[in-house]
Amino acid sequence: MNDSVEFIPLAPGVRFCTVRASKFKTCRISLAAAVPLREETASANAMLPFFAHRCCAKYPDFTTMNKKLAEAYGARVSAGVEKVGEAQVMRISITCIADRFAFDGDGAVTECVKLLCELFFHPHVENGAFDAQDVEREKRLLLERIENERNDKRTYALRRCEALMCEHEAYGINRYGTPENVKSLTPQRLYEAWKALLSSGRLQFNLVGEADVRAAQSLLKEELSRIEREATPADAWETQIIRARSSHGGWKSGSLCSRVSLCWAIGWAMSRRQRIFPR
Repeated sequence: MNDSVEFIPLAPGVRFCTVRASKFKTCRISLAAAVPLREETASANAMLPFFAHRCCAKYPDFTTMNKKLAEAYGARVSAGVEKVGEAQVMRISITCIADRFAFDGDGAVTECVKLLCELFFHPHVENGAFDAQDVEREKRLLLERIENERNDKRTYALRRCEALMCEHEAYGINRYGTPENVKSLTPQRLYEAWKALLSSGRLQFNLVGEADVRAAQSLLKEELSRIEREATPADAWETQIIRARSSHGGWKSGSLCSRVSLCWAIGWAMSRRQRIFPR
């Protein structure tokens, strides 16, 4: 059976992508949220998917969260953040068993769609801010991720090369932000970043596998109907090209080996046609 791909608009700046494929024994439900990459907001946005995928208002701790995942036939939740051009993309994904393998045709996928909605739309909030202990835990983990990039010579050389070559451009910003910005985050600031992402971020929900698409679509529409969406200005997504002379930089450490990276830019933003049909 051929895979069927469908894009369904749900709200301004929000769409639902479904890939119906019966060859898999599992289904994957994911959310990709994109915002313009900015130095002052990069750290808060980078922390949001990791913060959201661990707990929510309905499942506020590890015990209740793990119990829910066990009830969903051992579903798995993951999170991540990427830099795509001048956009910062946050992801939350849930992998679960396909409905046809569940007992009595139990709607396992629909339950995981509900769980994704709980994680993203209903986080654990206390007195108008996120829980302070949860925020401190995620700050420590995000600082460790930044440090791990520094300890990996291949990754660090590439990140430093991007930062030097695109020093005054959004593309030069690290996907995790800076350690200084991470340390300065507060529960209130992280809560405000979540509200901004909810109202103005570009959202795409993905469902891959064999599932009840209409039930999932109905759940997502119901959640989005409670949100006032604001369109992000079109110029916020434009590629920045700042012409500059070549530059170089280095970093010394106690290691006995080194890594060299070489990057170059063509000097203009290519159109989609130029990328697909180069001269």
